[in-house]
Amino acid sequence: VILSYYLNDIDSAAERLGYRAPSRVAEPPRWLQPLVYRSYLFNYLYWRCYRFSAKRFLGAGYWENLKKLYGDPLVLKSHAQEILEIIRYCEKQNIRLIVVIFPHLRYPAESSPFTRIIADFLKSQSVETLNLSDYFSGRPFQSLMVNSQDSHPNEAVHREVAELLRKQLTG
Repeated sequence: VILSYYLNDIDSAAERLGYRAPSRVAEPPRWLQPLVYRSYLFNYLYWRCYRFSAKRFLGAGYWENLKKLYGDPLVLKSHAQEILEIIRYCEKQNIRLIVVIFPHLRYPAESSPFTRIIADFLKSQSVETLNLSDYFSGRPFQSLMVNSQDSHPNEAVHREVAELLRKQLTG
């Protein structure tokens, strides 16, 4: 099993403990909703304008919230239990587990303390890891992400990670 770990994977543990992630998207004004939700053109234009105008808030608020969650011992303990369930399942089934740990691609270097927490925990459980924080540090985030609106890894990043995994699996 190759598990792709992204920093927002901690969100479910936080929600179970009563944390609510800050809203990253506000609904359109009530008077505009019929137009936005019934027209592809207006929907596209509205969300492009919204994301453009709220870009700084959307990314920064989300990142600040993630940092807070990784600093909360109760959230980390709950999250460790989630990860342990996956580890124990793989052990019972005699399945090799490798966890690929992605940093926040907009902030790869700044993600390192948080990805290290997860990598250290996994190593303490004898789980193979591939922590990508250092690998992507120093690279422009635009070269890593799908686009300015989507911070998921782009096709080139997936290709690089696949090659790193191939080396780890065959080496």
